[in-house]
Amino acid sequence: MTLRIEYYQDKRNEWRWTLVAANHKALADSGEGYKNQADMMHALALIRGTTPIPVVPSATQRQRMAMVATLANARRTTTIAGGGLRNG
Repeated sequence: MTLRIEYYQDKRNEWRWTLVAANHKALADSGEGYKNQADMMHALALIRGTTPIPVVPSATQRQRMAMVATLANARRTTTIAGGGLRNG
């Protein structure tokens, strides 16, 4: 059985994880949100032990990460184009 752990941020900006089977069915979840991503990752390390279960962002989290990167890039471009790099 191939397993993976998918993580994401919920609507309250808390970090959660889901253990997913090869057939894409959820087998377990965090049951609670974590305020910090590092705390969630620590909990996952304890759960995984020495078992090599991959930990990956969920599809929703990947979309959110891509959107944040796009917005950051747009802000950077706007700042440069808008005269943000002026000589005093």
